[in-house]
Amino acid sequence: MNLYHDTRTYTPDESTTSFGRLPDGKYKAMITQVEEKIAQSTGKPYVSLTIEITDGAHRGRKVWDILSLNSDNPDAVSLAKRKLNEIAMAIGKTVIQGADCFKYKEIGVYLTKDRQKDDKNQVKQYIKPSDVGSSYNGAGNMGSTAAPKVDNTNEDEIPF
Repeated sequence: MNLYHDTRTYTPDESTTSFGRLPDGKYKAMITQVEEKIAQSTGKPYVSLTIEITDGAHRGRKVWDILSLNSDNPDAVSLAKRKLNEIAMAIGKTVIQGADCFKYKEIGVYLTKDRQKDDKNQVKQYIKPSDVGSSYNGAGNMGSTAAPKVDNTNEDEIPF
């Protein structure tokens, strides 16, 4: 094998090496890691999800989500249960029993800007991969969401 690499000519692929925020939108993804951790501030357990984008220009990028099923905050528990329900629906499961049920399964994610940190994403919703849409362009954009323009120039004319 003839191994050769010239650092002067190397340009890293920013789409897979950047840790900046991804554009808002829907992405095909996979949950690659599920860990139960203990919150330092409360001592309560939570579930940490690592999600990898699997398609398009941002393939290989990772985002993270936290499910606080044991929080003292009822809103956090409600959000975690909603997200678990979305994950189950997205992968076609009625019951999730253990991380193996949804780990390494194709899923869709709708990402937006994190409410607290401008340079981070938050998973707004888990969706079926088929709901990412056929106009998916790999940048998370789904094409125009504006209503189509209607030509009303001849609205008084009946077309028959």
